[in-house]
Amino acid sequence: MPEYSFLSNEKSQFEPKQILGDPWKVLVVDDEPDIHTITELALSDFEYQNRGIELLHANSAAEAKEILQREEDIGLILLDVVMESRDAGLLLVIWIREELKNKQVRIVLRTGQPGDAPERQVVRDYDINGYKEKSELTANKLYTVTCSSLRSYQDIHSLMAHEAGMKKVIQSTGDIFGKRSLGLFVEGVLEQIFSLSSLERSANLVIEDNAIAIQRNEGQYEVVAATGCYRGISEIDVKAEFGTTVEKLLAIDETLVNLPHDKLAIILRCPFADPTVLLLNNMAYKQEEDNQYSLLNLFINNVNIAYENLSLEAQTERTQKEIAYRLGEAIENRSNESGNHVKRVAIVSELLALACGLSEAKAQIIKIASPLHDIGKIAVPDAILHKEGKLDPEEWEIMKQHALIGEEMLSGSDLEIIRTAANLAGGHHERWEGGGYPRDLSGNDIPIEARITAVADVFDALLSKRCYKEAWSLEDALGLIKSERGKQFDPSIVDALINNLDDVLEIYKNYK
Repeated sequence: MPEYSFLSNEKSQFEPKQILGDPWKVLVVDDEPDIHTITELALSDFEYQNRGIELLHANSAAEAKEILQREEDIGLILLDVVMESRDAGLLLVIWIREELKNKQVRIVLRTGQPGDAPERQVVRDYDINGYKEKSELTANKLYTVTCSSLRSYQDIHSLMAHEAGMKKVIQSTGDIFGKRSLGLFVEGVLEQIFSLSSLERSANLVIEDNAIAIQRNEGQYEVVAATGCYRGISEIDVKAEFGTTVEKLLAIDETLVNLPHDKLAIILRCPFADPTVLLLNNMAYKQEEDNQYSLLNLFINNVNIAYENLSLEAQTERTQKEIAYRLGEAIENRSNESGNHVKRVAIVSELLALACGLSEAKAQIIKIASPLHDIGKIAVPDAILHKEGKLDPEEWEIMKQHALIGEEMLSGSDLEIIRTAANLAGGHHERWEGGGYPRDLSGNDIPIEARITAVADVFDALLSKRCYKEAWSLEDALGLIKSERGKQFDPSIVDALINNLDDVLEIYKNYK
């Protein structure tokens, strides 16, 4: 792995906070006060990986249960067998493993009466991690047992961290919604890297997990994910702090790069997206001939494959969005209407969908699909589409056909975006109280996406100048929307528009 001196030797304002590790928690369960005292003396100078020890004390199995339910990060239990009953310790083991479902804590039995709990039988029948007679457990042996047990406890935690990180990575591969999925993916990668055994922390300190993932796009630097001291960092600070480093990293053909100040850089590249740079603080790595380094390298290679797949899905989603917008603008241009009408209706539809409690994924799909709601107008003759003034009854019947034509054009697709667009095309002229077209649906029989875009579309149309009318004032437009609450429009969506009017007007300001 190459080393580069890209970073300034000056101390960064975002240097991580270094803290001594929290002490290991060890629970001593014994009904003999002297055993508690002796244990404290024997382990008074205990230290493992720069972490001391905190002894918790219970004089009975009942007291131990209370502590175990309160303290979730106990690493070791030194447990007597005979206490309030001859098998109190053994029953506590069963309770810990089967009822408390705690498989992580290490349990070492200490007994002064081995005849009551024969070693072979106990080790075979109970989920314990050690069996010692009190008479043989000298200070040195107790130190050794404690150290080896906490090492085992730490290994189990590392395995769980591996699993949690991998679940995040796997979860993100099924989500195609742009930055949100990329952020989730990168967070999982960071979590997994911090837990990999190939990366060891400082020999003297336990360091908080501090990492940042930066994506460069046309000279701009966007934070995709951040942990520890980098949470909440602004784009201005990112450019000032890391801009030069990112540019130099992207200019070399490397994936893993060791940087000064004990930083590790990982560069994710693919043909379908802008590169992403991961910078991890206080990380060390093994030499290239080490198997642990090979594990890290293999993991990053697999991450790059997943990153490429995720980026390809995101590009597909962007392509679908672009096609929908282009078609929508073409339709509006044919109607002599502003192309920004399409963008406004799309963004307002997304806002209303979120305000009505729909998921971010569903709101995003509605936003992408909404530009196609009037696609059926391509079948309407120009003479009708561009007529100034009111249409006569025959012309109106022809105009109304665009809803059904649009729905039929978009029907039959396996893509959720196109299915949603079909519902929008066929349902945005239905009325909440009934009497709309083309099917005279009412209430919740009208697809929710059609009810939402209907409000956004009509509100925008009222505020816009058209070939057959002048633009309405905001007061008049709101008055009509309110008067049609529960008639033409779903009441809850009208309420969402009114409650979020400031945000809606901001959208109109940005897309005049």
